[in-house]
Amino acid sequence: MSAESAKEQFFRRDHLSLMSIKCGKIGWEDSCVLLGDSSHTMPPFYGMGMNTGLEDVRVFFEDFIDPAHREDVYSSINTFCPKGVTKAYTDYRVPDVQTMTDIAREHFEELKEGVPGPVVVARKKVESELQKHVPSLDYVPMYSRIVFGHERFSVAVKKDAQQKILFAGVLASLCALCLAMLVHAGAGLV
Repeated sequence: MSAESAKEQFFRRDHLSLMSIKCGKIGWEDSCVLLGDSSHTMPPFYGMGMNTGLEDVRVFFEDFIDPAHREDVYSSINTFCPKGVTKAYTDYRVPDVQTMTDIAREHFEELKEGVPGPVVVARKKVESELQKHVPSLDYVPMYSRIVFGHERFSVAVKKDAQQKILFAGVLASLCALCLAMLVHAGAGLV
């Protein structure tokens, strides 16, 4: 295929809108459970579609299938999982995958705005310094919390909201300190 043909085909295609799918129920009786994109589809921003699907599998098999019964589940055609497991898994997991879908959509909206402004760049710098120099605060940027940990997405969002309050307090304190230094310096000049 020539470069001109590829270019012509690319521009001839209709652009599809980004879609998200959120299921409220991801299990049926105790016969099947939906994992991965079959239960949630999200925009590709934040790079968490496949990771969320793999996390679905890990959570389901580590937290909801009792190790004592795993051999029975794997060897029996008639038993998918013990009674009540798909409902318990649905109740536990749905808030997290819906939260991750929302996070991906919000990240897309941020990217649409273009290059981050100076406030966002400064916030990321301060977040990095807080994480590095004051580990007792457990100040972890949202992306790191989601990508590199096993924290529930819904919990990570709540912690991020608390961190934003902390960040606003740090920023206000720094501004007050700078203002006090300017006033003090100005008083010495008069």
